[in-house]
Amino acid sequence: MRRTGVWKNQNFRRLWTAGIVSSFGTDITINAFPFTAILLLDATPWHIGLLRIATMAPAFVAALFVGAWVDRVRRRPLMIAADWVRAAILLSIPLAAWLSTLTFTHLMIAAALLSVASTFFDIADRSMLPSLVGREDLADANRMLTAGNTVAETSGFAVSGWLIQLFTAPGALLIDAGTYVWSAITLRGIDREVEPTDSADQRDHLLREMLAGLRYVRRNAVLIGLASSIFLMSFSMQLVGTVYLLFVNKEVGFNPGVLGLIFATGGIFSLIASLTSGRLITAIGIGPLLIASLLLVSAGQSLTALATSATLFAVVVMVMQQATDFPWTLYEIIQVTIRQSVTADEWQGRMNGSFHIIEFGGYLLGAIVGGWLGATFGLRETILVGSAGIAVAALPLLFSPIRNLRALPTAN
Repeated sequence: MRRTGVWKNQNFRRLWTAGIVSSFGTDITINAFPFTAILLLDATPWHIGLLRIATMAPAFVAALFVGAWVDRVRRRPLMIAADWVRAAILLSIPLAAWLSTLTFTHLMIAAALLSVASTFFDIADRSMLPSLVGREDLADANRMLTAGNTVAETSGFAVSGWLIQLFTAPGALLIDAGTYVWSAITLRGIDREVEPTDSADQRDHLLREMLAGLRYVRRNAVLIGLASSIFLMSFSMQLVGTVYLLFVNKEVGFNPGVLGLIFATGGIFSLIASLTSGRLITAIGIGPLLIASLLLVSAGQSLTALATSATLFAVVVMVMQQATDFPWTLYEIIQVTIRQSVTADEWQGRMNGSFHIIEFGGYLLGAIVGGWLGATFGLRETILVGSAGIAVAALPLLFSPIRNLRALPTAN
């Protein structure tokens, strides 16, 4: 196959491979962690809720620190170290299970440490990309990364259940640890990276650098518009996500097997979006496509509320709702590319750390409010409120320079 564009870049191909392998393993972990708690530790719903918090809260707390740290050091070694740490954390679980010493506290601590290590990897990954491919190729690079991650996530979810069934949940985590080792080895082959621009004696106090990242985002009209939109989007999506499974299983009546087949269609739509995003951006423009994507996601999510029982009509409605993975993927590709394009290399870590905490803050608040809304007003009503909130997330984009963007902005 003839290599064109960003795919000619060997360093990008290695970053792409490492990211896909890491994503595949992470999706195994998403299922294997709660199954370990359920099958080996007799976990209750309260335990699973605590485990979910342990996977999100540390990433939220650590994001600003990680972003500032990423701008101080070379990013490739940091990503390699994060991979080795994640592998070691995961190895501790099957080892403890086989020694009959595994406890829920062990699982909670492992989930929290894994969350922090993954935050280091993810922020360093996004911050290193502009220096590897050049800003003119960022949209193409993010499109290919998203396409690869979509395939990895879809296959990871698909095989995780079988791996857990064949090798037990701790055994599946052992396989996941192997994916992080593979990722670390692949990253060692990258031979180009921009060195940190500031010397040790020029650096500010770490806390001031962390806060400087938030100020950097606040001072840039494009970044603050994106940040506001992403917070509202994350909050609203989590409102829906908190009650979604309860609604389609308990109220509508779909069993897990049918739901799995329906959910698989979302990965197909996401892959199609990844492969066609470049042409759509050229035809429609960056800003208008970003805004239109949010409105389409909002409309698609609200369709779920039309389902009343497990009928063919409900299946059609839910497949249409899964089709919103198409505009959702477009939104993800475009917003990440804009952020990277408008931010100078020496600010990439702090910018991404700031966006990480904004996004996870929305998710955490959405989970809390979604649980309260679902219990107080009903599951269907909560889905409708969340769907409307996604449309509201377009307003910060409409009142920012993003509205008129046709091509990628440049760093100031």
